[in-house]
Amino acid sequence: MNDLLAELRRRKVVRVVAGYAIVAWLAAQVADLAADNFGAPGWFMPMLLVVLALGLPIAAVLAWAYEATPDGVRREEGGAPVRGLPATRRGRLGFGFALAAVLLAGASFPVWRAMFADGASAGTVEATEGGSDVGPASAIPAKSVAVLPFADLSENGDQAWFADGLTEEILNSLAALPELKVTSRTSSFRFRREGRDIRAIADTLGVANVVEGSVRRFGDALVVTAQLIRASDGTHLMSETYERPADDLFDVQRDVAERIAATLDVFLDDARRERMFGSGTRNVEAFEAYLRGMDVMRAWHGEGNDVIPYDSANVHFERAMALDPGYAEAAIGHMDPFGHVLLDGTASELSRDAARARLQRDLEFAATHASTEEGRLVAELNRVWLSSNWHRLPGIVEELGAAIPPGRTLPLAAGWVQIILSMADPALARRLAAAELAANPLSPTAWSAEAGIELMAGNPDGALELIRQARRTVDDHPYLRQDEISAYANAGRRDSLLAALERHPWPEPSLEAWRAAVAGDTLTARRLAAELEAAAWTEERLLFAYRELGDHEASRRLAARIDALPVGPSILFRLVSLTAAAPFNLEDTPNFRARLAEAGIELSDLPGPASTM
Repeated sequence: MNDLLAELRRRKVVRVVAGYAIVAWLAAQVADLAADNFGAPGWFMPMLLVVLALGLPIAAVLAWAYEATPDGVRREEGGAPVRGLPATRRGRLGFGFALAAVLLAGASFPVWRAMFADGASAGTVEATEGGSDVGPASAIPAKSVAVLPFADLSENGDQAWFADGLTEEILNSLAALPELKVTSRTSSFRFRREGRDIRAIADTLGVANVVEGSVRRFGDALVVTAQLIRASDGTHLMSETYERPADDLFDVQRDVAERIAATLDVFLDDARRERMFGSGTRNVEAFEAYLRGMDVMRAWHGEGNDVIPYDSANVHFERAMALDPGYAEAAIGHMDPFGHVLLDGTASELSRDAARARLQRDLEFAATHASTEEGRLVAELNRVWLSSNWHRLPGIVEELGAAIPPGRTLPLAAGWVQIILSMADPALARRLAAAELAANPLSPTAWSAEAGIELMAGNPDGALELIRQARRTVDDHPYLRQDEISAYANAGRRDSLLAALERHPWPEPSLEAWRAAVAGDTLTARRLAAELEAAAWTEERLLFAYRELGDHEASRRLAARIDALPVGPSILFRLVSLTAAAPFNLEDTPNFRARLAEAGIELSDLPGPASTM
């Protein structure tokens, strides 16, 4: 061992390796600085570090095999060291060996670049197919932006609802510009935490720029900061601070949105400004009431009506409409609980007829006061679908398709429009679902809509692949589990269907009855079905359990019972659109059949649940 160490020292191997480490470290530092300033691709630095690491053994081999002599560099033959070469020159030549090794390793740069670039491209393609990435950096448009939720800096930390509302208004204003790609609220608001990595967020959302800021309210004063950041290098393209009275809220929102648009070189004329800022209200108190209502409504949808009363948001929406009698968005929020009473059987002191009347009143208000044509058409389409006559439905669908240009999404609070379009105009439904997923890549609802399109097209395997991609992107979600159940049922995969029914997170008796029927536990399935039919509300998916049991009489009875409800055809329509199956005989549902005929919708080619036929 001692002889080996002595020989390494004699051949200057230790000195050369040390010199190589210094040269490689300096090269890496310079390259890292250059990569940051010149926007080098992501594979550059990992590839360079691999190349430099490979140079280390090259330096050691050169030092072992060759000797620096007064006559130049010659091959080492062993034996006594050559004398007569000054120590300083020997050191310089040793350092020269290290530099030569760096240069030799660098000569392989093109080969490693190709390997890393190909690997990066392959990884990008795989991620894109899996839904977890948006594609190579070159595919990200320069005019694209995500607006992250503004931080609440109020003294008591109780103004998050207000900060969120301001953020959303800025986001919506920017989204009205057709050449600007804007990430939707659901995806942007997932990045609420502090210490956010702007570049990673932008890569995930597929945008080139990110907006972040803060809101602080104290008394009647308002302080808002907003920054537009280019994600590739962290450059602040715009940074503004506004210290205004709270009544100037809309002026602040308008100025921030206009400055962002101008910075991204988006042309604004009077017509575009009107589209950006012509919606909503100009009454600050009404706006605040609306924001409080939306905050409560989202909490109800997230936590359920066993925690928060189903209509607790409506006190805020009613205040908003009282302060601004033309506030269409407040009416859309106000209708939500009545829709749940009608279509989901949510417990209420209201009769179904009363809930339906209130729902129709809100939709009429929203249609009358809508500030955009697509907003009016969305409200009208929901009104017709919940009515007893669907003759106008095809015309409204056609108008809606013309009003929303390619690449744009449905207006906020679209209600049941995507469900309606899935059968009334599958091509339009596919276009809007694709646009929503592009704008909202972290939304389980957007992924679910895409999976539903595949189900309706008779492609359950395609739906299952989308569900797998969604879970890699946004994790699991109840909507995705519902789609999975429908896909396995339509594909006739009984074992997988049973497992999916057992995994479903919601304790729904109808799904329990269906699971027991698929498992062959007939007694349990019939007991649960009898309990459901005796209840005030019968969940329509019980029809799948009856079909699995082969109980045609019970299926006919239940289908006719649902069909006779004031919105029975809408309930059956929703069942078919969400499951891509009609687990009942249309002859037993005359009202539903009549509405379909009025709308010109034919179900004869609809794929059915092969596992239960």
